[in-house]
Amino acid sequence: MTAIIEQNPDLVLDQSADDYWNHYQLTFALYSVSDRAIPSAFDGLKPGQRRLLYQMHDSRLLPGNKPQKSSKVCSAVTGNLHPHGGASMYGAAALMAAEFQRVKVIDGQGAFPRIQGDIPAADRYTEMRLSAPGAALTSELNDHAVPMVSTFDGEWIEPTVLPAQWPVLLCNGAVGIAEGWATKVPAHNPREVMAACRALLKTPNMTDDRLVKLIPGPDWGCGATVVGTTGLREYITTGRGAFTVRGTVSVDGKNVVITELPPGVASSTVQDRIRALVESGELSGVADMSDLTDRRNGLRIVVTAKRGHSAETIREQLLALTPLARTLVARAGIEPATFRCSDGSDCGTSSFVLVRPDTLDQQADVSASGSEIDGG
Repeated sequence: MTAIIEQNPDLVLDQSADDYWNHYQLTFALYSVSDRAIPSAFDGLKPGQRRLLYQMHDSRLLPGNKPQKSSKVCSAVTGNLHPHGGASMYGAAALMAAEFQRVKVIDGQGAFPRIQGDIPAADRYTEMRLSAPGAALTSELNDHAVPMVSTFDGEWIEPTVLPAQWPVLLCNGAVGIAEGWATKVPAHNPREVMAACRALLKTPNMTDDRLVKLIPGPDWGCGATVVGTTGLREYITTGRGAFTVRGTVSVDGKNVVITELPPGVASSTVQDRIRALVESGELSGVADMSDLTDRRNGLRIVVTAKRGHSAETIREQLLALTPLARTLVARAGIEPATFRCSDGSDCGTSSFVLVRPDTLDQQADVSASGSEIDGG
């Protein structure tokens, strides 16, 4: 006979599912949205990224100064500011130092990713410091240009946002998934983004047509091409849209050469898919595949056609059957609003344009207060 184990009444929570959600799960959901996964519209950074740059600024890891071991930097961040795993912090740092970033925020020394899917060397082997654009995000911290709050343990202070001098979010893009909210902002050409910012300062009520001329679409550091214009205008003007992105695939004699991949697609993913298609017989015309990627020439995957098969046909099959062409669904939803072009809130540029004067005003107020104290 099996003994019946009595439940401890102290461990039983007599509460409805709605009350439980509102008290516990909703609290976690709001935390994951505001303090983990979704970047700020004002400085374009997630909290972990912001704290990493702040720690590097405080450690004087500036352009021209000696870089520091990545393990030491990430340990300082997790110990002082961001009590989460060191591996995830190093992953964020490696991504900001990757060669395929539109604007590199961190100057990495060592084997950092050069193409999508690359795994960086262990943090004990690499070093890092702020790049010049990265330093431009933190240089005004010493001028008290942004509000500061206590850290998680109350032993230090940290900025709520960085006094960014350029719009990180639109230049480098961001991907984040939280509880009930998600964002997927593609990267854009920095010159086009800054031109849009200047135009917004001059004409706050800028029309959609003018905005689309200034920022015609995404522009990734990894390359790739947007096929057609379907969905682009909707994305630029509403913050949501879907469009087809294709890697660069050319034909050279009997070879099909892949030199660029869509954003978010790793080289290993494409190669594994091609091998699976060859084994299943769906790509019966492929004789061989070689990965000729190196640090000097970048990505180069060569697929060789069999005798009697057309390389152009194989190219079309690769685009149809592999991630070399994919539909990208962009969602510029930030904490937790969706950027729109109408009413002057255009896909992120206006948030930067609006917060930048406030940063300068606060900086000027602090400077004026200091001058009055010094003089009086």
